[in-house]
Amino acid sequence: MVIADDQFVEGMVEAIRGLLIAYSNATSVQAKNYFKRNLSNLWNELGNQGMQINSTRYSVDADIEFKQVKKQYPMILKNVNNLEDLYWNQIHSGAKKGSDRYNALEEYKKRIFWEHGYTRGDFVREAISIHKNSNNEESDLKKLVKEHQIVWITTKENEKLNLHHKSKRKGSNWQKVYQQLGIKLK
Repeated sequence: MVIADDQFVEGMVEAIRGLLIAYSNATSVQAKNYFKRNLSNLWNELGNQGMQINSTRYSVDADIEFKQVKKQYPMILKNVNNLEDLYWNQIHSGAKKGSDRYNALEEYKKRIFWEHGYTRGDFVREAISIHKNSNNEESDLKKLVKEHQIVWITTKENEKLNLHHKSKRKGSNWQKVYQQLGIKLK
């Protein structure tokens, strides 16, 4: 995994600003929705290929689940020693059905879940609000991008989050939501 440098963050801000300008200039609901989806996808892709804004966080329970699967399949993802080093694309890569690699990846997917602490929905709403209301858009968008956080949680913790807070987690207060639901982060 690579932690993004300031140049990457500035590039993200420019991409977001471009989409926000296009969103503002769109004249139909379909066009506005198109640009909102692209903002959402841009946020979602952060981390999937190993490029992140901040180091990965994870729940205590996800760490336990990861270690159990790691113990069962020590040769699969052998260069990944903890959840800080694991990213989405690694456990969603292809493998021959029935192989040890396939079985291990399936086990990881059953037990742990790749989560955006600051959700896509919260990000899109906040980015649009900044674009409409901010006197210092570039600085505010940069702060927003730096809020991006990947969190590994268990599938049970994810079900609990989705039951209570599907895509609205109060933006930068997402950690309080986790706390309220009993999800302990390392």
